[in-house]
Amino acid sequence: MTMSVSIKIRSGSLRGGLTLIEMIISIPLVGIALAAALNTVGASRIAQFKVSIGREAHLLAQDLMTEILLQDYEEPVDTPEFGQEAMEEDGDRAEYDDVDDYDDWSSSPPEYKDGMEISNLDDWERSVAVVWADPSDISQVVGSDQGVKRITVTARHNDVPVAELVALKTIGLPPLEACCFDDCEDLRAEVCAVRGGTAQGPGSNCAGTVCRTGPAVLFVVTDDANPTAQELARQALIESWDFHVPLISDHASQAEFAAAAAEVDACYISVAIAANELGTKLSTVSIGVVNANPLLLDDLGFSSGAAFYVRLSVADVVDNTHFITSTFATGTLTLSTSDQWFVQVTSGLASGAEVLATIDNGKSSLFVFVSGAQLVGGTPAPGRRVQLLWGDPSFDLNALTEDAQTIMKRAIEWAAGMEKVCGDGKCDVGEECDCAADCGAPAAFEQPGVTCDDGMDNDCDGATDCADINCSADLACSCGNGTCDPAEDCNTCSNDCPSRTFGKPSGQYCCGNGIAELAEGNGSLCDGNY
Repeated sequence: MTMSVSIKIRSGSLRGGLTLIEMIISIPLVGIALAAALNTVGASRIAQFKVSIGREAHLLAQDLMTEILLQDYEEPVDTPEFGQEAMEEDGDRAEYDDVDDYDDWSSSPPEYKDGMEISNLDDWERSVAVVWADPSDISQVVGSDQGVKRITVTARHNDVPVAELVALKTIGLPPLEACCFDDCEDLRAEVCAVRGGTAQGPGSNCAGTVCRTGPAVLFVVTDDANPTAQELARQALIESWDFHVPLISDHASQAEFAAAAAEVDACYISVAIAANELGTKLSTVSIGVVNANPLLLDDLGFSSGAAFYVRLSVADVVDNTHFITSTFATGTLTLSTSDQWFVQVTSGLASGAEVLATIDNGKSSLFVFVSGAQLVGGTPAPGRRVQLLWGDPSFDLNALTEDAQTIMKRAIEWAAGMEKVCGDGKCDVGEECDCAADCGAPAAFEQPGVTCDDGMDNDCDGATDCADINCSADLACSCGNGTCDPAEDCNTCSNDCPSRTFGKPSGQYCCGNGIAELAEGNGSLCDGNY
């Protein structure tokens, strides 16, 4: 007998579980997913830690760099030395007052300026390095101070460098000082030199400066630190003629005389100095020498004979063709308001002397030597020489007449080569606008780029160089005025037109180069001169 069984299974009617095989396969998959999740969380935490460490390192470095940049460029009190000065060598940062005091300084853990440790930073260290940098390439270290110091502050965590900041400290622009042309302007020394003026030294200003346009005359006195009343009176008289009169002691060394003579146009020797102290120190200088001390006649090679003194008040002009006496007629000339001691040479006068005036019945008293003229022994004069008529320490300067002062003034001018004789074919300084016969007709106007820095009033309108409106566009006149003018750029006038030539390109710029660079902003950095 055949039986049949029919079983109907309704789809979805049974709830099944995971089989053993399925579980075995799923476990590794879950493990892989869990590992990936844990790695992601770990990487995120590490990244957060690094960001936190980096931020803290940057703040530590920035804090110290700010402190350093607030200090002076160089030691403001003691004699400047690179590094710590004597009172700062104990490492006490509270004593640091210039940036290079911080060189080779480090602290772990970091400290405040007063030496107190910053809490919770035991794993940190800050260190500083300071070097002289080349202004034209700040990446280069140089062996001497050129006005730029590069400062590097490094923050380390567990001995690993995390942040490094680099900054520059510059000496800054030098202060203004009086600059003498025909007039006076307060300028920086280098700008003064470019414009053909004479800087009067640090701390000077035009309010307290008298600009002298005459020659510089080295005045030999008994003691430049304590000149006599008569020497001060002579200095004041010479300065009243617009001459510049530096002093030098008769006992200064030969080297000091040589250096001083190189800076002046002529030399004037006081009657009061000690002849044995000065000796022959001026006998070989090429500048002109005006002598008022008869005891030096032999040392200077003027005469082999002795000088004699005579009390009187008049002299006889015997040669008025020379510049010194050209304003007088020949014959008697009153030199003093009362009898004073004058000097005469009766014998031994060098053959190259030109006698301009005599006293006491024809005795030589005022005489000169042109450069190359024969001195005693046949030696050629190395420069112009003048012997004045008066020659005793008791001579009262206040007794000199106006004519005598004229002789003294013109003697110095001639010795310095500053004499002006219209019609002699030589265009002397000061004749440019007064003597067409020697200098020709003046120019119609100053020429920018040609005549605006030559120290002359070429168009004779009373304004010299940059003071002339025609020169307002000349670079020599505009550079240094604090404005980046259209004719200037960061290369031709860095004083007025700033630039940045290092760092990322977007931060670099050069004012005045004609390119509107991003870092120049709205042009305010460049006074509108991109």
